[in-house]
Amino acid sequence: YLIPVILCTSAAATSLGLLLATVVHTDQQVSSYGTTLILMFSSISGCFFPREFFPKMMRQISLFTPHAWSLRAFDAVLTQPIVDPQLISSCCGMLLVFTGFISTGFSQVRFKDYVYPDLEIQRNIPYIPGQLPHKGAAAGRLDLYQPSGDTSAKRPLVIWLHGGGFKFGNKTSRGTPVWSQTFAKRGYVCAAANYRLSKRHPLNNYKDLVMGCEQGVEDAMQVMAFFRKNAALYRLDTSRFFLAGNSAGAMIALQAVYSSLSDLKGLAGTPDSPEFTRKENTCQVAGIISFWGSIFDSAWMKNARVPMVFVHGSRDRVVPLDQKPGIAMYGSLAIHRWADSLGIPNRLKIVAGRGHELQKHFNPLWSGISAKRRQLEAGQFAADFLYDLFFR
Repeated sequence: YLIPVILCTSAAATSLGLLLATVVHTDQQVSSYGTTLILMFSSISGCFFPREFFPKMMRQISLFTPHAWSLRAFDAVLTQPIVDPQLISSCCGMLLVFTGFISTGFSQVRFKDYVYPDLEIQRNIPYIPGQLPHKGAAAGRLDLYQPSGDTSAKRPLVIWLHGGGFKFGNKTSRGTPVWSQTFAKRGYVCAAANYRLSKRHPLNNYKDLVMGCEQGVEDAMQVMAFFRKNAALYRLDTSRFFLAGNSAGAMIALQAVYSSLSDLKGLAGTPDSPEFTRKENTCQVAGIISFWGSIFDSAWMKNARVPMVFVHGSRDRVVPLDQKPGIAMYGSLAIHRWADSLGIPNRLKIVAGRGHELQKHFNPLWSGISAKRRQLEAGQFAADFLYDLFFR
C-alpha cells in the first residue's frame, strides 16, 4: 500500500510545483509565493498540529488540501496495525483528483503559450540617437509591445523586422504587429522596427538587393544598441536578445548575425572602409526567427553558432526554399542542412503547397484569413523552438 500512496502524493506535489512555476515570473516571487503556499497548506492540513486537535469545522476545511489526504494515507499505512484498503483507495483517489484539478491551472506556459491577456504598446519610439518622436512610418522608429502586469526583472526581447523586398513595408505591415502582439502575450518584450528602405531597385537588381539588406543590417544594429543602452529602463535580459523577421526582415536578421557589414559591401561591390566592422554577430544575438528568409553566401554559416528557427512555404517563388538558380541566395532548407552539418541548433517547418508569406498565390497587397492563420502557426512553431532551447 505504501508505493501507491507515495506515487499519488508525488503527483499532487509535482502539480502544485508546476502551477507555482507558471504563476510566478521572478526568483523572488518563487521564494515568497512558495513559502506562503507551503505554510498555508501545512497549517490547514495538520502538518504542524494533528488534525484531531482541530475544531470540527477546521477538520472539514483541511480536506480541501492534498496534504491532509496524504497524511491520512501515510498514517493508515505506517501507524495502524491493520491497513484499511478502502481508506487508502479514497485517499489516493482524492490525491489524483487534486492532481488533475491543479494541472488545469498550468496548461499555459510562459514563453510558449499566451499567458498575458493585455498589452502595453508604445508607438514611434526613436531608436537612433538625436531623433525626436515622430508620427508616421519613418525609418528610425519602433513600436514597443510589453505584457501588461509583468513584473519580471529581466525579460527576453524579440526585435521584429518587416518584409517588403527592402523597398516597401513598415512596422505595421503583414504579420509584424501580429507576431509582436502574440509573442508579447507569451511574456516577451517585442519591438517592431522600421528600417531605411532602398531608393534603388532591389526587386530586380541583385547588387541593389544586397545594398538594401546592408542598410537594414545597419539599422538593426542601431535597434540592438538602443535596447542594450536602455536595458534597465525596459527590464531586459541582454543575454536573450532575438532577431526575427519575415522575407526581407528575415534576411536582415540572418545577415546581421552570420555576415558583417564588410562582407555585404564586398558582395555588393561597394567601397569598404575601416569604419565598417568585419566581425559577425557584433550585437551578440541569442537566436534568430527566420520566416521565409535567405542568406547570400553559404560560407558565412561558419562565422557563428547562433540557433535559428525557420518556416518556409514549399512553393515559394520569391525567396527560394532551397537555392535560387543562377543567383547567390540560399533559403531555409539550404541553411537548415548547413546548420545541421555544423551542429548549430535549428528547426525547420516547411508548409506544403504554400508560396511566399504562406499564401497559395502570393499577393503583396492582401493576405487572406487562411494565410494569417498559417502565420500564427508559424509564430507558435518559433515560440516552441525558443522555449525548448532557452526556457525549458
